[in-house]
Amino acid sequence: MSGAGVQVAPLPAGDVGAAAEVLARAFRDNPLPRVLLPGGHPERRLRAVRAGFSVLLPVAASRGTVLAAWREGRPVGILIGLGPSQWPLPLPPVRARLRALAAQGLRATWRLAELSERLARLHPGAPHAYLAALGVEPAFRGRGAGRALLARWLELTRGFRVPSYLETDREANLRFYGAAGFGVVGSLSFRGVAIWRMERPVAGPVEPPGVLAGARGEGAGEVRG
Repeated sequence: MSGAGVQVAPLPAGDVGAAAEVLARAFRDNPLPRVLLPGGHPERRLRAVRAGFSVLLPVAASRGTVLAAWREGRPVGILIGLGPSQWPLPLPPVRARLRALAAQGLRATWRLAELSERLARLHPGAPHAYLAALGVEPAFRGRGAGRALLARWLELTRGFRVPSYLETDREANLRFYGAAGFGVVGSLSFRGVAIWRMERPVAGPVEPPGVLAGARGEGAGEVRG
């Protein structure tokens, strides 16, 4: 799928490092990374978020779907999605988890485990498609990459005939996902940060990217390590 100069395609296996870098820049300044690494310098948060996605991406690609939005030969947006029965993902290899621990630190790792446990308790029990992360580089937000990624993923999940589900810690994303048929089904607070849980019904129409032209969130999902 393409549109507005953006080409969406599955992420090649050799581009995991570039994808982790895109997601790190997309999520670095979100509310959750700030509370997971309180008082952390932006560069430290960038390293920590990059390490988490570097561990998550290979596992997600082996079991689910990782899409990249390409512009002028480089990835500018990444989506991680899982189909029915693909969540939760298996644990990454021990060596990869140790690398993430070294980059994130014990405190952030404990807080991330606490967050993951709370979100898991609220995760839908019925079959569903899960949008685990959608991030667009800040410099490219508002140019159609996030809309194209979301539209492509909704097309891919249409055949599952199950609801779609996501979490987001950015209030601006409620309008973005709402334009695609997602509605808020609940929320929680984690260390003062609001997290909204959103679901898209089975019967919701798949909107082409142009329908979402007024929405500017383009950087949502859950940060996992």
